[in-house]
Amino acid sequence: MSNIRIDIASEFKDKGFKKADKAATGLQAQFDRLGKTIATVFSVQAVTRFAQAAVQGFAEDEKAAARFEQALKGVNLGFATPEIVNYLDNLENYRDWETDRKSVV
Repeated sequence: MSNIRIDIASEFKDKGFKKADKAATGLQAQFDRLGKTIATVFSVQAVTRFAQAAVQGFAEDEKAAARFEQALKGVNLGFATPEIVNYLDNLENYRDWETDRKSVV
């Protein structure tokens, strides 16, 4: 019987590992950029929602002021609208002052 011997010599080449590492690093960078983009989009959406709510609130306040002025005109007090609004503004400031004063005590 003859003995056949085949020697297989191999050499480790880390070329594939380097490519995989480079690809993983690139993928991580893409995910980081995607995360920043998503955060930016959500913050823009939050600012947009806030602006819409502020505009809607302003419009509702304007409607309420117009109804209030019309009610005053209905009882012949339309001429006193600026004074009444000023009084209500001052009353609101007083209420805030009372709240602050009570929280200190």
